[in-house]
Amino acid sequence: MPLTVDPPGRTPRSLVSVSVLRAIAIPLSVGLTLLNRPDAAAGQSFRDTSDHWGGDCISQLAAENALNGYPDGSFRPNHPVTRAEFAVLMLNSFPDVRPRYQDEPEFRDLSSDHWAYSSIQTAYRKGIFVGYRDQTFRADQSITRIEALAILSTLIRRPDHQRYRERGLAIPPNPQQVLAEMVQDAQETPDWAQEAAAAAAASFLIVDYPNGRHLRPQAASTRAEIAAFLCQSRDWHGLVPLAAVAGNQHFSGHPGLAIVQEATIRGQAAWFDRQRERVVRPVPPAGWQVQELGDLAEDRVAALFEDESGTRRWGYFDHEGQLAIAPEFSSAAEFSEGLAAISQQDQYGFIDATGQLVIPAQFEAVQPFHDGRAAVRVQGQWGFIDRSGEEVIAPQFVAVSPFSEGLARIEARPSGKSRYGFIDRSARAVIAARFKEARSFSEGLAAVCVEIPETGRERCGYINPQGDWVIEGTLGIGGDFSSGVAAIRRLERGSHVEFGYSDRNGDWEITSESLTQELGGVARDLGTFVDGFASLRVGENAGVIDRQGRLVVPLKFSAIGEMAQGYARVHYGGVWVSYVGGYDHSAMPFYETNLESGRWGYIKLPD
Repeated sequence: MPLTVDPPGRTPRSLVSVSVLRAIAIPLSVGLTLLNRPDAAAGQSFRDTSDHWGGDCISQLAAENALNGYPDGSFRPNHPVTRAEFAVLMLNSFPDVRPRYQDEPEFRDLSSDHWAYSSIQTAYRKGIFVGYRDQTFRADQSITRIEALAILSTLIRRPDHQRYRERGLAIPPNPQQVLAEMVQDAQETPDWAQEAAAAAAASFLIVDYPNGRHLRPQAASTRAEIAAFLCQSRDWHGLVPLAAVAGNQHFSGHPGLAIVQEATIRGQAAWFDRQRERVVRPVPPAGWQVQELGDLAEDRVAALFEDESGTRRWGYFDHEGQLAIAPEFSSAAEFSEGLAAISQQDQYGFIDATGQLVIPAQFEAVQPFHDGRAAVRVQGQWGFIDRSGEEVIAPQFVAVSPFSEGLARIEARPSGKSRYGFIDRSARAVIAARFKEARSFSEGLAAVCVEIPETGRERCGYINPQGDWVIEGTLGIGGDFSSGVAAIRRLERGSHVEFGYSDRNGDWEITSESLTQELGGVARDLGTFVDGFASLRVGENAGVIDRQGRLVVPLKFSAIGEMAQGYARVHYGGVWVSYVGGYDHSAMPFYETNLESGRWGYIKLPD
């Protein structure tokens, strides 16, 4: 009977869509965050690991005293790890695990003079090890890969998960499927370890050098493999060769993406230029190091720099990786219409592509330029300025959205209730603030909902720039029009809810029936088309369809991010966890969701 572990408890799962509106945003989608990453160059080296596949990981762990080598200067990466050694390693790696049991274990094969006797006793009391049914511990037996991964999956502690679970990885709702998609020998996983192995796989803990395609559950764990599991558990992705990590095969595209990730882990700034399909390694100014990279926009990439004193400032690189604007700002956003929002001393303004401050930092908050206008906030009210910084619409609104197709959505609060309308570039209210919900105009139409006073019900659909209804009868607010269609829901044949993509006349172009047939299930969370592609979801899996409604990216991802220039940012292996986020005024709980495990990467979209 193998080692027994207590798997992390199951948690109800549900999905939620969250929209975040920001006055000024610092996007980090193409560049990889460099904060809290180990510097492999500073790690401790051993005489037998410099050319080993796990050398970088081993050196970093040794530098942090997480593991040790031998007196002769070797590490012996290919030697197996015993269960006693692993117990000591887990105690050192997770010292804050609290005791769970008070009684002393009685392992009939473990004497008090064993070198790890005390550690094994402590590991038992903390619930790290339990032992075998025949009351043996087998301290000097090699720990198998599945035993090591199963134990590790129950000990990992993520700060953003501690609101609802102290430690342990989330268990995917479909463990066998997750394992089958990750490794080719999933069927060899023992029944007792299915959930723990799936949790480890979803968190990209399984390392199988060189190709990352096998779990090899009953194989003895080598010292290098245990080190690799630990590096992966700390999210040090890149210290272990990417191809050796199970799950990375689901990301595709360009070899440059892997180069960027590996360079980033080593403290080297880099980004992948999707339009030119090449890797760019920027050159920071003397005395500064790059901590974060933004997205490439209008041949500029925002970058957070840090000097030797710990001072942090934002500046910009050009698309070649050369410094274009020196680090001198407290925050910096993408360029839009030739200008970028920056902040100095908690005030916001705009610079041009040379770094010249063309609109002084004098506003409480700002939005990017669109249609030659930028929204600015002064004393809690929003208005608009032009590219010269001149006020063209006085601050007077509770909230606004950027101009789109000559109109800007504004929010008013008559009688304390939020209502939305639209103004033109001269501040004329062309559509009165009467809508309970409203989106900005796209392709000549805006999705809106208005409350009918007599019944309290909603009337939802789309209006034109004159405020006339063009499409009526949608269930709730519809999506934005793009590529001639928008995602909507509405009642058909009395009480049957239909969903899909409607054209500008309200006629179906992609029906719910065709989507269900294509996807093999009921679609939801239909996204807006971008460059001919749209994301959607069936159950907990997300994929991408083309403009004809054909599935072109399989339904195997946990989330789909931005799609641009032929690439899609995707999240694989994630587990959506629902938890009690708090209680309302009547002491009823309300639930929030969090995406755990997995990781983000890129895939190439079809040509």
